[in-house]
Amino acid sequence: MVSAGVGLRGPDLATPPDAATRFEIGSVTKGLTGMLLADLVADGTVRLDQRVQELLPRLRGTAVGTVTLEELATHRSGLPRVPADPRALARAAAAEVTAGNPYDGVTPASLVDSAAAGGTDGRGEFAYSNLGMALLGHALAASASTSYPELLERRILRPLGMSDTVVVAPGEPPPPAAAAGARAAGRPASPWPSAGYAPAGGGVWSTTTDLSRLLAALLEGRAPGAEAVRPRHSAGADDRIGLGWVTSRHGHRTVTWHNGTTGGFAAWAGHEPGGRRAAVVLSNTDRSVDRVALRLLGAAAQSERADGPGLARVLGTVVLSLWGGAALLVVARRRDLDRLRVVEATLSAVALLGLAAVLGAWQAVPSAVWLAGTGLAGVGLALAGSRWRGLPPTPRRRPALRWASTLTTGALALLVVLLAALPG
Repeated sequence: MVSAGVGLRGPDLATPPDAATRFEIGSVTKGLTGMLLADLVADGTVRLDQRVQELLPRLRGTAVGTVTLEELATHRSGLPRVPADPRALARAAAAEVTAGNPYDGVTPASLVDSAAAGGTDGRGEFAYSNLGMALLGHALAASASTSYPELLERRILRPLGMSDTVVVAPGEPPPPAAAAGARAAGRPASPWPSAGYAPAGGGVWSTTTDLSRLLAALLEGRAPGAEAVRPRHSAGADDRIGLGWVTSRHGHRTVTWHNGTTGGFAAWAGHEPGGRRAAVVLSNTDRSVDRVALRLLGAAAQSERADGPGLARVLGTVVLSLWGGAALLVVARRRDLDRLRVVEATLSAVALLGLAAVLGAWQAVPSAVWLAGTGLAGVGLALAGSRWRGLPPTPRRRPALRWASTLTTGALALLVVLLAALPG
C-alpha cells in the first residue's frame, strides 16, 4: 500500500494527515452494509428475496413491508432518497445553512416509522435511497438480534482487522486522530452521527489503512460478503449495481466503487475487478474526490474538463449570493412601498440565497460572500420592518398582479429550500 497526506488534519492540528487519520466516510458505508447482507445470506440467516416486514414487524401492512432485502440493497425499493415529511426537510434545510447534521436525532425506531409512512412509487427501478439502505441495515441487525454497529463490527470489521473503523453514536465526540471537517470554502462543518442512518453512512469513520485492507480482501475474494460487489442490475448509463457497490465503465476500464459525502468530508473507495489495483481517497472537505480517485486508477474519463469551476459559475455564485439581499435593501427604501412588496422581496432574497447555497462554486468562492448577501437581506428586512406599521397592505394599482407575482416567488423559494434540504 502506498499512501500520502496533503494539508492539515484540522485547524488545531499542525501535522499532515496520514494513513491512520480518521475521516467520516459517509455513503462508502453502504458498501459495507451490502457486504453484511451477502454474508448473512451466505450462512442462511436471511434471504435476498426476503420481505423486510419479516424482520421488522412494524412494517407489516405498509407499502414498504413487501420490499425485499435485495431491492433495498440495490436501490430499487421505490423509497425516496430521504423522508419527505416536513420535520425532516426543515432539519435538513437548517443544516444546510448552519453546516450542521441533517440526520441529528433520527433513531432506528423513528427511521422505520418514516419508512412505514413513505411510498414505493417507482419500485423496481434504480433510485438512490439513503432511507432504503439505512432500513436494510436495521433489518439485518434485527435478524441477528443486535444493533447495526455491533453487527458490522462482528461480521466485517473484526474479521478484516479494520480496528480503526468505528461508528460514533450521537452525542459522542469524534474518535481519536480524527480530521476536522469543513465545507469546500473552509467553513467548519459538524460531523453527522446518527443511529438511524448509520447503515447508510451516519457517523462512520475510517482510515486509508482500514479501507485498503477492505479493498485488498475484496480483490482476493476473501472478504466476508465479497459477493456483494458482483453487479446485478442496471443503475443507469454505464453503471450497474451490486449489493451496495456500483460497477462502472470508464473507457476500456471497469471500476467497482462507492463514494460518500457528509457535511465536511468526502470519500471514495474502489478497485478494478479481477485486477491488482485499488484506490482510497479521503478528504476533510465536502468537495468530491471521485475524479482524483479515478485518475489514481488510470480510469478518469477522457472527456472530463479541467478541475475547478468556470468563470461563469464563479460570477454566478457571487451574483446569486448578493442580488437578493441588495434588492431587498433597495425595495425597503422605496417611497411607494407596501407590505406585499416587502413579502415578495423577502421571498426573492430567500430563493436567490438558496440557489447560491445549492449551486454555488464554493470551492472557489469564499463563504463570506454568501454571508454578506445574508447580511444585506437582514439589513433590508430590518429597515422594512421599521416601516411596517405605516405601510399599506397592497399597492394601489394592479394588486392582483402583485399577488400573482408574490405567490410565484414564494413557490420558487419553497422549491429551492426543498432542494437544499436533500442531503447526500
